Amino acid sequence: MGYPRSVFVIVLILGCTLALAACLRPEVTSATVLPRIILPEAGTAPPALPPTPDLIPDLSCTQSSDCVLARRIDICCACDGIFNRTQVENEPRLQYTYETENYPYATPRVVRQPGECANIMCAPCPVPPFGLVCDSGQCRATQTWPEILAACPNQPPSQPVEWCYTSAAIAAAQSGEMEQAVSICEQYASDPARCKQSIGQITPSP
Repeated sequence: MGYPRSVFVIVLILGCTLALAACLRPEVTSATVLPRIILPEAGTAPPALPPTPDLIPDLSCTQSSDCVLARRIDICCACDGIFNRTQVENEPRLQYTYETENYPYATPRVVRQPGECANIMCAPCPVPPFGLVCDSGQCRATQTWPEILAACPNQPPSQPVEWCYTSAAIAAAQSGEMEQAVSICEQYASDPARCKQSIGQITPSP
């Protein structure tokens, strides 16, 4: 008993289709280079992208009074930083470090919810500089003994003026001006002996 012609046609079409697929399939040999997929090791996370700062301090200045200390008030654990005075006046997320009560900012400040940072452990902030100066059009902290000494009379209540004078003496000693360092201790420090001890001129008692 013979098969209908349609059966032979179907078999022929399937055979041609399989043969064509075999011809189009790339041959994989030992020399074939396949794309390499690198998976992270177990327990490791992909490297984090570098943070993008969303509030860059403006340090430009024409005089030292343009430079101020301020801190972020829209985030927890913010520390004092150096800013241009105009930026602080116009940036709602900044507040002067030594702000007077009810200070009239040019732009209203953001308001945080009470207790928003109550359960957060913050690392200690660096000690603020004794003063700021405009150096070549850029704000920076006081560094030399004349700069520190000039800033000492303007220290806020939270910054002991005695430590300011001692720091000026230390800066003078570190620059090799030991006579000047001793003179600062004798003229300005309320405890000259302790100040001289800080610059290595007096050996502490055992």
